[in-house]
Amino acid sequence: PSIVIPETFNSQKTNGKLMLELKENNIIVSQNEYNLIFAKKSWVQSSIADKKIVLVDFNKIKKALDFVGINGTQSATVTEALKTNADLYIFSGLDTSKNVSKLEIEAIRKSVLKGSKVLLLNAPNAAKTMFPEYITDWIVPTEGDIANLEIPESTVFDGINMMDLRYFNNNKRELPMVCYESYKVNRNPKLELLASQTKIHGYIVGEMNERTDFMNTIKGFPLLKLNDNGSIIISSMAVEKSTTDPIAAKLLLNMVNSLLK
Repeated sequence: PSIVIPETFNSQKTNGKLMLELKENNIIVSQNEYNLIFAKKSWVQSSIADKKIVLVDFNKIKKALDFVGINGTQSATVTEALKTNADLYIFSGLDTSKNVSKLEIEAIRKSVLKGSKVLLLNAPNAAKTMFPEYITDWIVPTEGDIANLEIPESTVFDGINMMDLRYFNNNKRELPMVCYESYKVNRNPKLELLASQTKIHGYIVGEMNERTDFMNTIKGFPLLKLNDNGSIIISSMAVEKSTTDPIAAKLLLNMVNSLLK
């Protein structure tokens, strides 16, 4: 079916429903409905100006950044990027087995500890190598289609409601994932555990310590922020879907805005 969505609704973002009915002889024999979120493109457009942003992109995040109006100077390598004095460094898809050295990972860490602002996207082994005292491992979700806000008052979630981090759309007939990994961490006052994700599971049994140990094997954090002189947001959220999903786009925009404040 062709469904035309009007652009005349008053707010920048509004809730709607897809309602389906199957009738037989004018009698409803089955029905279903799906909650949807509609937003105008202006809701996810950046107003950032006069900020120097440098991007190293190994998994094609630039298209999403362009969509939300984040314009950065691209660098081919981490070493090249860190030579530039920037307000924000965005590193996407870093992989210590493919495209970045451990020396470059250490250089990013030192830069953060000296006061830099960094957004690290979809780079689990780089994140663990960079901050092993905080990130101990990561979990690959069973499905990864739902995440939960842990600190809803964070500016990273401006305009995003408690139940919004789910089913990111990319216009493809596939599982609507919102994240690819979730990090296992050592809790620390310097860490803001912004969003969590829990693998599909059945009943949790045993004494409290047994339940806690089990939860640690299935729950992690796909979005976290470390504050230590500088700040780094580490994310495995599927924000490359920003061109097709307004919540993904708003989250990407908010992460950048949060670091630039």
